[in-house]
Amino acid sequence: MVRRTSAQQVEIARLGARIRNMWSQRLALEKAMAGFGEDFDSDAWTVVFHSGDPDAVNRGIQITGGFGNLINNLVELLRAGVLTAGLLPGKRPRIETVLRVVHDDKGLDAKQIAVLEEMYRFRGRLLHASPDVTADEVHEYVLLLAERFPAMLENSIKWLAKHGIEFQ
Repeated sequence: MVRRTSAQQVEIARLGARIRNMWSQRLALEKAMAGFGEDFDSDAWTVVFHSGDPDAVNRGIQITGGFGNLINNLVELLRAGVLTAGLLPGKRPRIETVLRVVHDDKGLDAKQIAVLEEMYRFRGRLLHASPDVTADEVHEYVLLLAERFPAMLENSIKWLAKHGIEFQ
């Protein structure tokens, strides 16, 4: 059994809470997507994305906010995991460095890392309300996240367990 400092034990508890929150956030995003039809209809989404109606804006925020939260939480889970496992020094390593370490340590494969990096960059554009973000881009990235998120999170949990970071 790996001996952990009290600070590491607290961080592991926080990681467990983050994972539980991500599963709930994923379900919330899926529910919001279902509000646009069975397959998250692109046309219905585009109407809401361009609408100035407050109710439509709120529906859009459920999608964009849900996407952003899941991506951010997954990246922060990996950052905290790298630090708790002692794979990197410091308090806040750059995301690029974290993802390289996770890949090199066989936490996520190259394709998962590339997709996560791409979605993280898009999340940044979306978060800062870049005027060049289109409804089609959001639609595409949300569908990509819905497809890839479960495997990325499961692989992340397995990778953390490889370092003795397990949750109840």
